[in-house]
Amino acid sequence: MNVTTNLEGTKLTVSAEGKLGTTSAPALEKAVRTNLNGVTELIFDFEKLDYLASAGLRVILFS
Repeated sequence: MNVTTNLEGTKLTVSAEGKLGTTSAPALEKAVRTNLNGVTELIFDFEKLDYLASAGLRVILFS
């Protein structure tokens, strides 16, 4: 899975590509948590995501 972040002012967009499962969920969580400081709008772009497991959903729900 590839994760990219784009911070524009207080808006953070996190994009994921590939499969978001148990082994890749920590990478998504790290990308979100390291960039949340001062963010008021968080957008997840999963247009290129092929698979989403419950571990990925947990990251989304707790972000």
